[in-house]
Amino acid sequence: MLIQCSPDNRIGIVMENGARKITINSPFGITNKQPKKISEFIGDFFFVRLSSLGDNFMGRIEKLMVSNNIIFIHDDVTDSMFLYDMEGNLITRIKGKGKGPNEYAKIVDFTVDWDRNRIVILDNITRKIILYDFNGHVIGNKKLHLFSDRITYLGNDKYAFYNDYNSAATDNYLLRITDLSQKGVLSFFPWSDEKYLRHKVSKWQYVWDSNNTEMNLVPFYDNNLYGVTKDSVYARYFFDFGRHNLPEDMVLESFRVEPNYVHTIQPIYETDSILAFGYTISGRRQLVFYNKNNGNQLFARETSWLNEPTVTRMFYANDILACYDNYFVAWETPVSVSDFVKYYPDEFGKNERQMLMDDPKYKELANVQVNDNPILVFYKLKSF
Repeated sequence: MLIQCSPDNRIGIVMENGARKITINSPFGITNKQPKKISEFIGDFFFVRLSSLGDNFMGRIEKLMVSNNIIFIHDDVTDSMFLYDMEGNLITRIKGKGKGPNEYAKIVDFTVDWDRNRIVILDNITRKIILYDFNGHVIGNKKLHLFSDRITYLGNDKYAFYNDYNSAATDNYLLRITDLSQKGVLSFFPWSDEKYLRHKVSKWQYVWDSNNTEMNLVPFYDNNLYGVTKDSVYARYFFDFGRHNLPEDMVLESFRVEPNYVHTIQPIYETDSILAFGYTISGRRQLVFYNKNNGNQLFARETSWLNEPTVTRMFYANDILACYDNYFVAWETPVSVSDFVKYYPDEFGKNERQMLMDDPKYKELANVQVNDNPILVFYKLKSF
């Protein structure tokens, strides 16, 4: 078969060799039922209460990024962007929904260009990209030539455009790397209509630290975790779930019929020493922490945790939204915080109950109101 490409478009080579194998012998976490103390694993942590500053309330955090000491949040309910400093003070809110040239029909995705200090919003409904500065002012817009469902900034003016098997894209590649002019495209992961019938869902996650971003991609039916840079795609990790690996001939509609296969490997985030990843098996979401230094694994949701007079019991097994400066970032609703403050102390005797209620972090949570914005939790793991 001959594949013809214009001079401005090239087919990239995916480097498969060199991936680090991670074997999960028991995806259900059955061998990890021994009781443990959360205090043995959680190190430093702090909360960020997100100010509403008037009527700036959000409904649901669709996506969160942290860069340049700014927290960027896309709220799916109001379809707007919130920018906060690290103290939770609202910097600005972007409400650009409309039909004008610098307005969006929907925020499908966003990314942060940390080199030029700008927010890049993807709207594939009106086929455009809108640029904002960190004060929420419009810089301009670009026409979206490469239909995409996701976008991320890779550095040096390069972006990754990801098409989630959407037939609106005519180039039949899942991943394309280019600049905002969308010329000189480097394309990866071709797909056909036949594969589309089975490959309806894929995973797209971001790994952030304090200075830059590395994009990770795990295609469906492929347990390789690929790193994506401004000019290459390479296998970083391979997840081996043994007999629970998803067969190539398995279709999505049969997941409920055949529940013992691992699928939907997300979220995926990592610090310098810990890789955190989630997946679904038997209709349940798992969250695993993998120590990159010694290979040890910690199943956060399947371990029997001992009750301790500490607030970490509340957030530890939540899905992770981001990484920042070796902290994992999770979130809690104000309702769940209020319930925790109200009921959790009753699980202890008098002395431990008082110890919990005297904890400054517990007192901080006790001030949360049920109509507040979500509370972010930044935490580090100890070595295990």
